[in-house]
Amino acid sequence: MVATALAENLASLLALVTEGIQKGHMRLHARQIAITAGARGGEISRVVSRMVEDGQITVRHARDLLAFDRGDRLT
Repeated sequence: MVATALAENLASLLALVTEGIQKGHMRLHARQIAITAGARGGEISRVVSRMVEDGQITVRHARDLLAFDRGDRLT
């Protein structure tokens, strides 16, 4: 049990020191939003990057980015 607790503490410290828990969580959340909006394959990473850059992690924004990427009219 002690080894497990120490490993969890080390993982938490590593997350805080590297990219941070909140930032990592927001990227994961943005990925789920992109998939929900209909992104597939390589579109997912492009949409996630743009949403994070823009600071707008919403299904609506993801759909707009996808429409623009695909050459569709904005809905």
